[in-house]
Amino acid sequence: MRYRLEELEESNLVVHNVETGLILGAILRQLADHARDPARKIVSSCTVLSINRVNLATISNITVPDPLSVAAVAVANYEHYWDYPGFRSQSAERCLPNRIEQLLGPLVADICAEVARGIIECANGGLEGSTKERCARLIAEVHAVWYVSRFGSFDDETRLANDPYFSNTTSSGPRLSFPQAAAAYGMLELRRRFADISDATLLQVLAWPLELLRSTVERLSPAAVAHGGKV
Repeated sequence: MRYRLEELEESNLVVHNVETGLILGAILRQLADHARDPARKIVSSCTVLSINRVNLATISNITVPDPLSVAAVAVANYEHYWDYPGFRSQSAERCLPNRIEQLLGPLVADICAEVARGIIECANGGLEGSTKERCARLIAEVHAVWYVSRFGSFDDETRLANDPYFSNTTSSGPRLSFPQAAAAYGMLELRRRFADISDATLLQVLAWPLELLRSTVERLSPAAVAHGGKV
């Protein structure tokens, strides 16, 4: 079983299982002032809860430099030790394996569409506010995926923490980093939407939005430190 973090609305963090998509835990963050930058906050500790609100662990940055990096491990250990109570309590729920990957591809493809629309608008009188707003919303959604991907995933069979976050597009392939996953799943979605366009053209369509995502993430990465994570 593999576990990883997910960011929901209003920056709420949860832990879900990759194979089923079930949410199995929640994370409460405690913030403190950044030692070198008072304008920023860091995660000084986090409390990990099971899906049934059992307090599993409080992890401090005194003992673990990055408390969020081991939050999924606490949920995995609890589920394994108690014979998977979170799974059993949600046995009637529909399974959605690799649902973050299935979300990422359409998000990247939608950003491609908004970038293309923006280019056309700029050539015909100027960028419209609605296009800018849609692109900003999509980038914010992708940023939320990028943020949790920095904490990797935990496989309770191999006991390896901080494995890459994303599943490969093929079951036998290695796990993927965020840039690799954005490119791979974005391309899959573009192929699905534009089956009559060559891969070479789709790669060109994908290149600029991927560069936009990269530069945006780099610009926002100092804020990631405020959440106690690594860039």
